[in-house]
Amino acid sequence: HQYWVTIARNAYDSSETWLQAYQRHIWNRNLAHYRSDHAPGSPITLEGNKHRSNYFFPKSRTLVRDIQASAAAAYFSNMDVVSIEAVDQDSIMQVNAASFMKELLNYRLSNTIPWYQTILGGVSESAVMGVVVSRQSWEYDYEDETVDIVDGTEYYKTHVITDEPKIKLIPTENIRISPAADWIDPANSSPYLVELIPMFLGDVLDKMEKGDDAKSGEPAWRRIPANGLLSAGNRDNIDPTRRARSGKVDPKANITEVDNRFRVVWIHRNIVRVGGKDWLFYTVGTQILLSDPVPLSQVIPWAGGKRDYVIGCIEVEPDRAVPESPVGLMSNMQRALNELKNQRFDNVRQVLNRRMLYRSGGHVDVRALSRNTPGGLIGVSAAGALDSHVSPLPVQDVTASSFQEEDRMNLSIDDLTGSTTGSTVNSNRRMHETATGMNLMAESGNKVREMELRTITETWIEPVLRQLVQLITEYETDATAMKVSAKKAGLQRVYKEFFAQRFCVSVNVGMGSTSPTQRLQKIQTAVATVTQLIPDAAQALNGAELAKEIFSQAGYDNGDRFFNFSKVQQQQDPVVQLRMQEIESKNQIEQGKLQVSMMKLELEKSRHELELQEMRENIKLLIAKTSSQNVTSVYEAANTAAVIAQNPGLAPATDEVLKSSGFVDHNGAPAITQPPVTPAQPLPQNSHPNFPPNPDVGISAGINSL
Repeated sequence: HQYWVTIARNAYDSSETWLQAYQRHIWNRNLAHYRSDHAPGSPITLEGNKHRSNYFFPKSRTLVRDIQASAAAAYFSNMDVVSIEAVDQDSIMQVNAASFMKELLNYRLSNTIPWYQTILGGVSESAVMGVVVSRQSWEYDYEDETVDIVDGTEYYKTHVITDEPKIKLIPTENIRISPAADWIDPANSSPYLVELIPMFLGDVLDKMEKGDDAKSGEPAWRRIPANGLLSAGNRDNIDPTRRARSGKVDPKANITEVDNRFRVVWIHRNIVRVGGKDWLFYTVGTQILLSDPVPLSQVIPWAGGKRDYVIGCIEVEPDRAVPESPVGLMSNMQRALNELKNQRFDNVRQVLNRRMLYRSGGHVDVRALSRNTPGGLIGVSAAGALDSHVSPLPVQDVTASSFQEEDRMNLSIDDLTGSTTGSTVNSNRRMHETATGMNLMAESGNKVREMELRTITETWIEPVLRQLVQLITEYETDATAMKVSAKKAGLQRVYKEFFAQRFCVSVNVGMGSTSPTQRLQKIQTAVATVTQLIPDAAQALNGAELAKEIFSQAGYDNGDRFFNFSKVQQQQDPVVQLRMQEIESKNQIEQGKLQVSMMKLELEKSRHELELQEMRENIKLLIAKTSSQNVTSVYEAANTAAVIAQNPGLAPATDEVLKSSGFVDHNGAPAITQPPVTPAQPLPQNSHPNFPPNPDVGISAGINSL
């Protein structure tokens, strides 16, 4: 056990050292700017400036909100953003499975996963911290209810509480990876990945009692005393990044908790590559082993050899596992803008409320002079002219150069971040006076925003959706979800082979997706161009899909409320219409053949199973009959042997009868051994004259007869 604890401690300590030296101050600065607060080390926070203006002008927060708004417009203007296609488009089974899986994924994203909050939260995290980290898992929770007690034995019924996929956004400061990880895929290339999980002590104790997760395969936790958990799991309660994220105080620092069950304990989920294989185990902090190490592929067999974490980014920086964020890119200009505007604000205040010079000891009401209340009185009891005792300090008004400098700063920030704000429009007066100039400025900003959204789509959203599809194919058992999805996909039946197919998952977010007006114009231009160049293309238009796309850009989910395309009879060329009917009929026939084939296979399988079951029953019957016949044969053989033993003379005759009837003796030996024949003994020789041995012979010896 100490071997694995040492590995976990070394992984955590090495990554923590790197974070403290090179990354934490960047995160703390970005989080402070995101919260509209001055970063540590800013000149405004120095002791000498504590009486000066220290306002923060939230240019960073405006940028993040603009990115979130663009993401909401790009990902949620159309309900069919997620696309799932079959690998083999010629396979009807794969095509139907892809249609079903698309609807099933949309069902999960709409009903059980907070997809909108997840997307905007991930975009915000990457815009501030540089990366976004999420873990995909299947959440399964249950409780056993006692339904009956018979003879002291309790019978339980399992009540499922939760059985659904889950996407968990992880704060970036709660993930530890190697700084030398590959920047293309840091989650899977790092030799270790540690997730710091804050859990209430009561929840940890409850999980220890429940044991392992029967569905997800997570290892069971050992029973550790509460005092040991509080002592070992309290190490991570002081984190400057968490404090910067939430403000002055870290909410997970256990400052206000009195009951120990409500105190936060830090559990580490460790994934370490040892011997070329990933191992998963839990520890309390870095001191106590909480679960036995198990191969990661055993816990997440659906992942295809990868880890269940995805690390994405919004900016691409080669050879840097944690790239800079948009907020970090403009951090220096944000600080300079704050200093300039606060200095100008102080100058305006001094112009409007000038500082006064008064003669010390001149009997002047200094308190009234410092308050400078409009309409107030200032008492001067000294003799002589008033201006000799009190006079305003001359202050120059703010010059136009400060405003011009602010405009230039705003332009630089907008150019860097791709924002089109009011400052950008006002600074380019010649361009914004025409519609073409406005479009050029908006298009320039949209290119940067579209690049950011495409980057986070490729690095985070699409990998997350692929893992969701893998989870669904492995663990989905919700009959209602499958029934609804099959109905939307136009399928009458769901086959288990659907869950064994391979799919291509993508997100339909391209360039121009952040502006609904531009997307509408592009759709119109594309359709008009194709129909002009290819006259027959108008007959092949999918009116339902086209209306859905147009209405989604206009702010509606689809056009089903306004059009019923099932009742629209399009006037087509008879030849084309006949051809389309033939194709549709052919597809229906092929689908029917597929269903018939599947039914035949199932019937054939059922028949084989019945035949196999029948053969097993016949074998059992034959065995029973053979046993009964053997017993009868043994009994009859025993009786026969007893009879022959009493009458040995019957044996030869019986053998002859059996031979004549075709019986073959397999062992060759007689079943009944014949009794030995006693040889005739010679008569004893008697020499007594009165009693000869053969009197008949001897009585005539020597007598001659005539």
